[in-house]
Amino acid sequence: WDVWGTFGVQPRGDDEHSMADEENEEEQEESIVPHALTKEEVEKGLSGVAKTVDGTSYALTRFAASGLALNSISVLKTFKHIRYIDVSNNFIVDLSMLEGLPYLLSLNARKNNMMSLKLPKLEFLQVLNVSENKLKAIDGLEAPMLRYLYLTGNHIATVAGLDALEQLEKLELEKNKLKSAEGLGLPQLKTLTLANNALESVAGLDGLSGVPTLDLSGNVITTLEGFPQSPCLATLSLKGNKIDKPDQVENLKEIPLKNLDLSENPVAEVENYRIKIIRRLPALEILDEEEITEEERELAKEPEEEPPEEEPAEEEADE
Repeated sequence: WDVWGTFGVQPRGDDEHSMADEENEEEQEESIVPHALTKEEVEKGLSGVAKTVDGTSYALTRFAASGLALNSISVLKTFKHIRYIDVSNNFIVDLSMLEGLPYLLSLNARKNNMMSLKLPKLEFLQVLNVSENKLKAIDGLEAPMLRYLYLTGNHIATVAGLDALEQLEKLELEKNKLKSAEGLGLPQLKTLTLANNALESVAGLDGLSGVPTLDLSGNVITTLEGFPQSPCLATLSLKGNKIDKPDQVENLKEIPLKNLDLSENPVAEVENYRIKIIRRLPALEILDEEEITEEERELAKEPEEEPPEEEPAEEEADE
């Protein structure tokens, strides 16, 4: 059973899909009535026989109920041996009832209707996917063993309290509304995705030290001042930001970068742009998804021409 497969994706028709069929689909969607999970549906969704934690018996430990129009899963709290849950693509607004599941390891609640993330303390939870909900903020989680947190495609504007998640390795925050990265410079992270937000700077990321790849594409970053000097960072995407001067990459010269993407920034329109970047970051191997050539390296060794000085305007003669 694949917890992280693609759930609830409805196949679309081709270009010849009739208007009548489309109207029928809309009518079907409107006729869906959200309801609370029933014990009968639980029985259908249970699988995965395994030994109980105390080793004295066996129990069903996996539960899947994707795309059933559920708005509540309260009944699950009586099934304490469940360890893996997939309730993606439903209408759930609250997960607080999961307090009755002390051994929960993995929860996929992607594509639901949650506006806030209210979870009980889950001692053993390691994987949490609440992408594509309606979350506006994250303010701490009581999940000390959490390793993977997926928050893509929400409306999140602020994140706080994640520094307490000492086991957290992967954090995905793509396609949200973050203007600041404060609270996200977590030294324990190995993967961080912040693409397609509204970040204006890299302030707040200074604690990052173990991330080999960092995706900051699709933001509105204008300066790289204060960029985290991570000894592990090898790949950095700044594609589609607002960086306009080659000198900005001087902030990256102490980082062992091999792959840098600055495409779709104003700086990419600067004359001899590639040479100017390579001159400042000679260890680069790939720039904007193109390997750096030997010819470019030789040109980058040449001294950079100073811009011509502007002649002072002549003072107008006194009348």
